Amino acid sequence: MVTYNMRLVMAIFPKLCDTFSTWSLGPAKEKVNISVIIHNASQCGHSPLRQSHGKKTPALKRVQKEIICLIKEPPEGMHINQETLQEQDMSTLVVEMAGPKGTLYEGENFQLEFKFNSKYPFDSPQVVFVGNAIPIHPHIYSNGHICLSILTDDWSPAMSIRSVCLSVMSVLASASEKKPPPDDLDYVRKCSRNPKETLWLYHDDNV
Repeated sequence: MVTYNMRLVMAIFPKLCDTFSTWSLGPAKEKVNISVIIHNASQCGHSPLRQSHGKKTPALKRVQKEIICLIKEPPEGMHINQETLQEQDMSTLVVEMAGPKGTLYEGENFQLEFKFNSKYPFDSPQVVFVGNAIPIHPHIYSNGHICLSILTDDWSPAMSIRSVCLSVMSVLASASEKKPPPDDLDYVRKCSRNPKETLWLYHDDNV
């Protein structure tokens, strides 16, 4: 079932509300597992995507547009976690992700966290797996960090939340066995909390 709090969504996206008014919320859409509830702005602190005098940064506008696309046409097996989408503060969001069908991760559910700064999309977001279920994968560390070049060296402003999600799904789908990276324990013990501060070496596309 699809649940939209249209009044609050339109309050956040005032210039884009015409997009919502054209949507069909009939039975055809009820198969999409999305529920978006926008929290009260008073619960939010300062957003790194909002300028000090309250105006939206280009980064915030871009994130808003991408979220609209995800709400309207979510990739298969994914939806935005309603608890992480807060009014006037979209610097962090969590995408709920089901393991791809026909893979080692089918039937498992994961959470992919995005953190944006004011330079987005020219600077890549921080993207990590969070929660109690971290995929056991040769390119995914037990602290949720992902060894994926598009998150650092190969990032492009043309990329988006959607394209990152699809790339991560592809990483999961390509695994031939479930095993952690060989240096997992050492990396997790020494690394920064921000995976973008890691000097990644991308040398193995086969998993």
